[in-house]
Amino acid sequence: YVEYGLPFEYNALVPSKPSKWKIPVIVVASVIGVAMIIGLILLIYYARRKKYARYEQQLLRIIKRINLVEPKWEQFAFETGERFDYVIDKEKAKRLVLLEELLTDPSDQIVECIIQESRAGDAELLAKSLVFYFYAKDQPLDLILHFIDKEIDNSKEESTLFRSDSIALKMFSIFARVIGLRWLWKTLSLNINVLHELGKEENAEGRETFLGIGTMEVDPERGDEQLDEQSIRINQWQLLLTAQKVFKSMRTNLPDIRPEFRVIAKKVKESVGQKFTENHADYKGVGAFIFLRFICPAIMTPHIYG
Repeated sequence: YVEYGLPFEYNALVPSKPSKWKIPVIVVASVIGVAMIIGLILLIYYARRKKYARYEQQLLRIIKRINLVEPKWEQFAFETGERFDYVIDKEKAKRLVLLEELLTDPSDQIVECIIQESRAGDAELLAKSLVFYFYAKDQPLDLILHFIDKEIDNSKEESTLFRSDSIALKMFSIFARVIGLRWLWKTLSLNINVLHELGKEENAEGRETFLGIGTMEVDPERGDEQLDEQSIRINQWQLLLTAQKVFKSMRTNLPDIRPEFRVIAKKVKESVGQKFTENHADYKGVGAFIFLRFICPAIMTPHIYG
């Protein structure tokens, strides 16, 4: 420094000794910072927990109040909506015996002829009559499998599978209701009844606490109130949450479903896969068949399914 005319000794490149308090101060500051973050998270959690506590208490009261009791299944499984009282003489009785023998023919040709010659207005009653008759004869599954094959053969596009209003599909819907009512009740009854109770006016306060405006409407053009983007997003998540609860209940109770559904699903998968070989049409066919004709109708019209 003398050589370069500096008035002091230049030792900036020599590191100074750290203070003995520097490291403890850093550690304490870090601990305090972490503690503050954890405290903030807990504060938010308990604030939200308190916000939803009222809804949870109300939900528990609703579940206790529902007091689900299994209905009389025959009343819903075999209800026709009409009553017929006929007096049949001996001659007609003999012909009916012959008709029974023809109906149970494995080829199902007589059944096909009856369906072809029936009027459109009689489709529902005819489908019920055929299913109930073959169910009494312990032969409903063969009938359903036969007409599933015909339905698939008549479908020109994979996207239209099982979306028609044919007698064949009506027969499956009725058959599925006859054998699947107990499983549907075990799987859907609690969720459906909770939604029904939450929709009542006296439960509006708790519903609004949890569901925002109190609906799961995701179409901004529908409903009494105009939905903003935030409300639509809340309703979308609530709809997904509700659907997930239903789907989880279905998977939990899947081992209890009647074996006839497994036979039908296997038949649908094989037949659809043989005709439509692209885009996993076989799996989509099974999903469309089971959901469109069995599960979705029970969700949309639960009173018909008990």
